Amino acid sequence: SNDIPFGGHDNILQILSHLQEQEKVQLTPLILGKMPNSYTFSKKCAEVMIQNHYNHLPIAIFRPPIVVSAYQEPIPGWVDNFNGLSGMCVALIQGHVYRGYGDPSYRCHTVPVDYCVSALLTVAAEAAAERAEVPEQRKVPVINFATDANTMLWGEFGREAAAGCETVLGRFFGRYALGVTTSRFVHRLFVWWFILQAAFADLMLVLVGKKRKHLCMVNRIMALEEAACHFSQHSWSAENANMRAIWANLSAEDRKVLPFDIDSLDWKDYFRHFLPGIKAALERCLQRRKSKCA
Repeated sequence: SNDIPFGGHDNILQILSHLQEQEKVQLTPLILGKMPNSYTFSKKCAEVMIQNHYNHLPIAIFRPPIVVSAYQEPIPGWVDNFNGLSGMCVALIQGHVYRGYGDPSYRCHTVPVDYCVSALLTVAAEAAAERAEVPEQRKVPVINFATDANTMLWGEFGREAAAGCETVLGRFFGRYALGVTTSRFVHRLFVWWFILQAAFADLMLVLVGKKRKHLCMVNRIMALEEAACHFSQHSWSAENANMRAIWANLSAEDRKVLPFDIDSLDWKDYFRHFLPGIKAALERCLQRRKSKCA
């Protein structure tokens, strides 16, 4: 809905351009309103702008859930960054125990990046075809790429992710190493325990003449959790009838080339490659750093 405060995003940018940094910080809660963070607010501004100024173009608004590593393409488990859930699992790979803040009984809406790209390409083609048939101005369609039928719970995420651990012992303990809790006290205890582990590990590195890195990792994971905590503390039900209709209209050949049916995705098979994919991305990252230092 077009209910952005201060007269819209253009006015907000104009106002902020005349403010000092501290004034911007103080004004932020008023600008965000009911939106949980600037990330979701910026997406809302973009959608309103598209609906108001670009509804004559052959476009659609595509809303994916939390995007995670690939299921099949280019290879199972592929990921090239540590944002979102991939970054939070770095702690599990490095042997840390952690509990995020959230409700384990709520749905964790995720989708593999290759499914997301396939769906996005299909939606773009559908929007272009629709515009050719109905060229007059119309409301830009909103496509929710999500499902309520085939999702896991936040409480199941750590257990499923641990399926990718290399050893039986790792798979057993990994089931309990990563998860969420509704208790702020328990969460705070884990945060401090996490920080202590990282500080001790960094101290050992300093003693042997190496650079500290673990506290930096902790800060990154804390930032990722802060961005995701709103989604682990709330549960949604997404209307996706138009996305289902697009999938139903695809030919059998197109479905093979551009698979994105989340309802039929085998999550147990997916998580066999989840942690190995993140570990491979970590190794590539370390290799790039070594190459730069060489």
